[in-house]
Amino acid sequence: GPYTYREYRYKDNVSMMENGSKVVAYNTKSFVFVREKSVGDPTVDIITTVNIPAWAVMTKVKGSFWRSNMVSIWMSSLGSGLFTTRTVDELLWGYKD
Repeated sequence: GPYTYREYRYKDNVSMMENGSKVVAYNTKSFVFVREKSVGDPTVDIITTVNIPAWAVMTKVKGSFWRSNMVSIWMSSLGSGLFTTRTVDELLWGYKD
């Protein structure tokens, strides 16, 4: 694909259960970007996509003229719309809204 990541898996907090017959651990994953196998740069490349939370709210209030207007005004005041433009990194790993 255009963005390749190497996945690392390891176990944290490995311990034995009281009776010694079972092992308990947390499975942890981490991902590292592999630039030489990727076409783009996820910190720079931009994607415009549907803003799912905004779309869900607008769908919920679409039958009510007053509610949909209030939500529309509220979303506009927050600078939010039905579409969002983010970097690939933000879409993959999250961002503050």
